[in-house]
This record gives sequence, C-alpha cells and structure tokens, in this order.
Amino acid sequence: MYALPNLSVLDLAGNQFESISVNDSRLLESLNLQDNKIRRLSDLGYFDKKGRSNLEVLNVSGNTIKVADFEYLQYFPVLRVLDLSGNPISTIKFPRGRSFAQLKTLILTDTHLNEADFRWLKHRLPNTDITFSSVMGGR
Repeated sequence: MYALPNLSVLDLAGNQFESISVNDSRLLESLNLQDNKIRRLSDLGYFDKKGRSNLEVLNVSGNTIKVADFEYLQYFPVLRVLDLSGNPISTIKFPRGRSFAQLKTLILTDTHLNEADFRWLKHRLPNTDITFSSVMGGR
C-alpha cells in the first residue's frame, strides 16, 4: 500500500502487476495499468468507499480480465474513460439500478464479447461512446 496524496497521474504500464493498492490518492485523475496481469477490476485495490475518488481515466487494456464487473466502478464517481481493450472479456456484470452517466468513453476492442453484448451495453449506457470489436468476429 502506498500513500501518495498529491499524485494526479500514475503510469504503471508494461509491468507484471497482478493487483495494486494505492490509498489516500484522492487527487489521482489518471491510472494506466496497461499490459500487466490484472484479472479483475477488483484487483485494483484503489478506491475510496465514500466515493471521494477523482479518477477520470482508467486504462486496464492488455490484461487478463475475463469478467468486467461494473459494480466496482461505483467507487469511481467521476470516471469518464474506461479502456478494457485487449482483455479476454466474455462476460459483463452490470449492477441493477446503476446508470454510470458520467462514463463517456468505453473501449472494448479485441475482447471476446459478441454483437448482442454490444447492443445490451449500448442500451444500458446510452450516453457513452462505446468502441467495440471482438476477436470472435464483432465490429
């Protein structure tokens, strides 16, 4: 665990991290964990359960995430950009009653999701620009 209260951008791309925990970093606006070994969004132990996070950009592309659990995103109330591309995601868990209206960009290129998953997400996130392509033959 690291306490970095004045850090606004953290780039840990290209490492071998399986999890990370950064506490007391309320000023952190951008976190890049591209090309690590993250298996779940909950492996990102960074969050403030009181919803005081200022994280706006989260890049977890190129990891080993198979299930995108949006329940975890409730801890990032101002998250605008989420990049999940290049993960073997085949399932999305979306909590009931949550809108994630602040999420403006969701990148899901090179995943194992299909066209039906994409349409379902577009319905659940109508104000979000979703970039989608599937290694299984989607757009």
